[in-house]
Amino acid sequence: MIHDLELERHIRTKIESEGVLKATIDVTAQAAKNEAIRSGVVASEAVRDRAIESKVAHSVLAINDRIAVKRTANDRSKHAWKPIGL
Repeated sequence: MIHDLELERHIRTKIESEGVLKATIDVTAQAAKNEAIRSGVVASEAVRDRAIESKVAHSVLAINDRIAVKRTANDRSKHAWKPIGL
């Protein structure tokens, strides 16, 4: 039987091996429920996608992802509406 901490370590190791920053993602697992939650804030959609795509070899595990992307002021200004000069 796998325990919560073992499951959390397994998921964290997989995320870290995929190159996702370990300080940004938190993992909470409940082995008895075959459930894990990955949460945190990352700098870009690409990092979020890499974290979500990191698969865990546990056939009946339900993984809920609550990973948000933190937009910087610079990111928002790139996508802001700008008038077109005539």
